[in-house]
Amino acid sequence: MSGRKLKVPHSWKNPSKKWHLGCTTNFKLKFKYNYKFKEIGDDKDKRQAYSKSYDEKRKQGKGVIDCIVWFDGERWLACVDTSMGNNIQNVKVLTNYRDEHEFAYTTNENVFWISIKNEGNLLEIGSAYGIHGTAVAHIAAAHFSNEPQRSGLAPGAQIVPIIVGAKCFKKAFLKCIDMKVDIVNISLKLCYLDE
Repeated sequence: MSGRKLKVPHSWKNPSKKWHLGCTTNFKLKFKYNYKFKEIGDDKDKRQAYSKSYDEKRKQGKGVIDCIVWFDGERWLACVDTSMGNNIQNVKVLTNYRDEHEFAYTTNENVFWISIKNEGNLLEIGSAYGIHGTAVAHIAAAHFSNEPQRSGLAPGAQIVPIIVGAKCFKKAFLKCIDMKVDIVNISLKLCYLDE
């Protein structure tokens, strides 16, 4: 954890009382990363050992964000504490984007979504970088029932954002097949070097 004291809101239902704790940085929330979590109970040594890995980031002034994952008896939930411990009770609690299509905002106003795997031990955080994807999504699927002239080409179509680097295209296409995606749009950012 970041070293901050967090008070779990009473409204968070957790019959097992098991919490999966981890951290990320503000910078990493701009991109998609996988976060491996350790189940940490009341073991003080485990908590201290886990937080040591983030000491250097804190010394460098990088914002460390606490992440909490738990099972409420029906589904896995997560809190990515973008309030940095200042207002955790008002931070949006999320579940798998695939199930609920919910998202939240980072402290820098970028949108992110989550996927919880491996019995709460793996939290995937996805985030769009820049506004290009938003513009493409609007052109494709915007839906204004009162102003149809503002609608996209396929008003109301469901968008499945997958952001990949050069080495991940195969994985992205396999994910599209798994999710039964009908149409795939690829937007590439190419860099040109002057010789």
